[in-house]
Amino acid sequence: MRTIPTVLLGAAALGLGCRAPQPAPSPSPAPVRQKTELYPVGDLPAAAQEKATALSAAENRTQAAALVAALEPLAGRSADLSDLLASACNWIGAVDKALPLARQAVRLAPQSARLQLHLGQLEQQLGYSIPAEEHLRTAATLAPDAPEVHLALARFKERELHTVEAEREYREATAIDPQDPGLWGYLAENLLRQQKYDDARKALAEADRFAPDAPPGLVQRALIARDEARSGRGDRAEKWKEADGYLEKCLSLAPGYPSALFVRGTLQQDRGDDTGARASLEAALVAAPQLDGLKTQLGQVLVRLGEQKRGLELLAQSRQAQEHKDALERLVSRVAMQPKDQARRKALIAWCLSHGEPARARLEQVELTAPR
Repeated sequence: MRTIPTVLLGAAALGLGCRAPQPAPSPSPAPVRQKTELYPVGDLPAAAQEKATALSAAENRTQAAALVAALEPLAGRSADLSDLLASACNWIGAVDKALPLARQAVRLAPQSARLQLHLGQLEQQLGYSIPAEEHLRTAATLAPDAPEVHLALARFKERELHTVEAEREYREATAIDPQDPGLWGYLAENLLRQQKYDDARKALAEADRFAPDAPPGLVQRALIARDEARSGRGDRAEKWKEADGYLEKCLSLAPGYPSALFVRGTLQQDRGDDTGARASLEAALVAAPQLDGLKTQLGQVLVRLGEQKRGLELLAQSRQAQEHKDALERLVSRVAMQPKDQARRKALIAWCLSHGEPARARLEQVELTAPR
């Protein structure tokens, strides 16, 4: 299944006393932290082994749904099976089943950081921010040296728009597992968002030690150069050239890489090359139509090129998708603040039923009738 120093100043430092200044001692090396692995609980029933293995390897949602139905009767006493089924249900879009199964897993094995983490991540995805943070914090208490826990906390903080707090969690994760290039990439993305361009480059340099010339890193370097050009940090033409170099290298290593095409399209717009931008953005749309902001960018380019009809259609689609997302998040947030308020939850259910979100409506119906 395709799953997802405090510095204390003594008398010598203040220039007091009669002794001549002594050379500072060499700093002690930073303590090496032992990475904690998050293992399954180990309670998978023997009768479920074969189908559970097949579910983990399922290549399509139809196959996964059939295996979920076969395994559900066996999940009541197994934390690991409940966790696996929760992940599978989330993948196939059955969030109404995923959340109860994830909660069941935690009830069966509350001391499992792995299960606390998975429940917190699912709750975050669903917009239940208060219990999500609670379960992620519990996971961090149970496994303070598990990098994936700090990564999840960082992603949570990003979603809550606490960018600086997210940076601390990313740095915690990289301190525990400095050989994971993905963690350095997440940190670089966060630093770029804060316009800490030099620090972002340092993070990408660390990632390159373990995954040199990885496409995501090349795109991030291009973004740094593009944003520096936009902010007037350095010579604009040189920054554009730098960004072009990274994107060309990325596309030579990974032809059709969607985010590289998207960033190239934005860079071409910055230079006034709408014809080139259209070609890049059209290619990105074919490869990854759900890329955030892509339809907006392409729609604006098409309108400027005189293709009003299609351009305005893409802009309308983008606007409608964003309005849908914002409305759902707003209603979920109201429920999350007052989970016992049945009127708020009923309003969310009604909106989901009328806006093509049946699985979410079923989930909220389960939550409405669940004991509190």
